[in-house]
Amino acid sequence: MSQQTTIQNHFQLGQKAFEEHNYDHAITQYQNSIDIAPNNSKTYYWCGRAFYRLKRYNEAISQYQESLKNDPNKAKTYYWCGRAFYGLKRYNEAISQYQESIDIDPNHAETYYWLGRARFELGKKNFDSGKDDEASWEKDFCEAIAQYRNSIAIDSDNTDTYYWLGRACFELGKKNFDSNKDNQAYQEKALNRYYEAIIEYQNSIAIDSHNADTYYWCGKAHYFLGEDEEAFKKYKKSIELKSDELNSEYKADAYYHIGVYFDQIRRYEKAVQQYEKFIEKYERLIQKEPLYIDVHYWLGKDYYYLGEDEEAVKHLETFIEKYKQLEKEKTIDIDNVVKQLKYKYIDSCYWLGLARYIKNVPDGKTVEFKEFLKQNLPNIEDALVDKYIDLGIGFIDLKKYEQATNYFKQAIVQLNKIESLFDSIKHKTQYFEKRIKAKSYCFCSITAKTI
Repeated sequence: MSQQTTIQNHFQLGQKAFEEHNYDHAITQYQNSIDIAPNNSKTYYWCGRAFYRLKRYNEAISQYQESLKNDPNKAKTYYWCGRAFYGLKRYNEAISQYQESIDIDPNHAETYYWLGRARFELGKKNFDSGKDDEASWEKDFCEAIAQYRNSIAIDSDNTDTYYWLGRACFELGKKNFDSNKDNQAYQEKALNRYYEAIIEYQNSIAIDSHNADTYYWCGKAHYFLGEDEEAFKKYKKSIELKSDELNSEYKADAYYHIGVYFDQIRRYEKAVQQYEKFIEKYERLIQKEPLYIDVHYWLGKDYYYLGEDEEAVKHLETFIEKYKQLEKEKTIDIDNVVKQLKYKYIDSCYWLGLARYIKNVPDGKTVEFKEFLKQNLPNIEDALVDKYIDLGIGFIDLKKYEQATNYFKQAIVQLNKIESLFDSIKHKTQYFEKRIKAKSYCFCSITAKTI
């Protein structure tokens, strides 16, 4: 058997093993071939592909680079070398390889797509690290968008390209919003990016209507635009699709936002169901996003509306405890979270204090209610009126008219019980009581007619 035949035999055995997904054996055969013929770029290339399939990216890169020494004009080798650098999260080097590939073959849609992916990840990395200025990460996201569009110009039927184009538009919008909250021009820019994202997600869904992740991110864009009903529909669809098709973190977040939607339309029982499903995934997510502790705030309020006081107290106490733990942490990111949750902390103190006070718990246990008053004295009269009225409205929506009527009437009775807490603003009591009477009797009257 000639040497050339032996080389070819090893290569063919390697190809057969590769096609059978036996990558270790394929590597052995390719290397046997290379030992005899060390200048064959094709063998190095396929050996690199086998290492890549095993996620042994450094070894894959080494093989691709050897291949390029012998054939520096092979676009596919640069492309796969870029994919290996991407696998190592070495995005700048991946970008360089993709650009080399495009210089040789400007008509390969997948290269533009992965160049967009690398730019997208680099933009996120630069933003999160805080090391690069705004011009840098914004340029990365804009470049990602441009490369996805280049890919679509060549292949307009790839659902993944539209999906990631939507993701890039969304991320650019959100980061513009987060980094320039006081700049109206940037806020408008962010909103436009969300609209662009929705269009691209819809393009992706038109090609593949079974991708749960696409529905989830489309829902998120609608949510940030304040389009709650559309957001609800997309979140719901993402969950209805097979559970293993949706990233578990996305699924938990979808349950959360569906719960918020049901809260807004006062369907408290359904909201509770969604929040409880969220909590199944909650503990792992809380480490990544501390804002999620507010699920206990929502559950506390909803259980209160539903008359389940023990559950309400449990969740409100949990939220307050976790909020106070966050206050003790001294990082910029956590400080921002604390600021965003401040209102809900004050509100939780109110609800927890109210739940205990109305149930005639001894005065020593109303510390949370007093904390609410302390934090919110300037607006206390409006806050209390709204809270009592909301309770009545809540029970009307639940079609529990008798309980609603009782709450409106109790608004007046409870004022006498809690009057001792208003020592510093007694001069407002008469005005405050009149407002409660007027609104309470008004709603009692409406409720009585409904019944």
